[in-house]
Amino acid sequence: MKKQFTIIACTIVAILFTFSAAQAQEMAVATAAPYLFALNPSIAEPVNATPAEALDLTGQGLYELPTEALVSNAEVIKLDSNLLDKITVNAGQWSQCRQLFARHNWLEAFPEGTSSMGSLELMDLTRNHIDALPASVGKLVSLKKLIMDLNFVSTLPAEVAQMKSLKELSLRWNSLKSLPAEVAQMSSLEVLNLTNNSLTTLPDEIGNMKSLKVLRVNYNNIQKLPATLANLAGTLKILDLSNNPMGRQWISEVKAMLPNTQIIF
Repeated sequence: MKKQFTIIACTIVAILFTFSAAQAQEMAVATAAPYLFALNPSIAEPVNATPAEALDLTGQGLYELPTEALVSNAEVIKLDSNLLDKITVNAGQWSQCRQLFARHNWLEAFPEGTSSMGSLELMDLTRNHIDALPASVGKLVSLKKLIMDLNFVSTLPAEVAQMKSLKELSLRWNSLKSLPAEVAQMSSLEVLNLTNNSLTTLPDEIGNMKSLKVLRVNYNNIQKLPATLANLAGTLKILDLSNNPMGRQWISEVKAMLPNTQIIF
């Protein structure tokens, strides 16, 4: 029995060493993320939907979308857990869709053509391989909630400022190093979740986000915050700064700036 255990253990070690660094990172993220996500609940109001029709293609092993799916008039479209590396929507297609789920796929780019989906209120693209948002994302004027956790997004386009209906933006476990100043023009944004990125600071303009209720920037590289954050003293309910290299002096200053905010260090 001891010999068999040794053989099994050696085999597992050998298999692990065959993984590339990227594969190992993805495995670690996939294992740890659900537990960390549970520590960061959303308070944004969910999109209310009573769909007359739903298209559910979850776990079908799809490499591409069938034609009949693209002409669907469903209000909710679920494409989770497939093998899709791209999604292309032409003008007029999915015009009735209010909620689009394409989690756990192999998407390399933001779904093309979705800017023509005038009814879309919720889009969840968790766990794909998307590294950027296109400028056309600003045309999603009805979108209320955008979730892009577990991707590789490194920058946000200035056009995010045009997303005036967006209430919640979640980009947990991505590769953001900075935020564009234009993010402060997202006048309806209530929840901004940037857990586990590579941010070193926040733009001064963030103090203009008077609708912001929850800001999570835990697990980043932030050492200090802009003084303009004090402008949110009457509106910001939760500020999560845990697991950032902030000194005690800055912690005291943040507490003084936001006396009515629940601050997590």
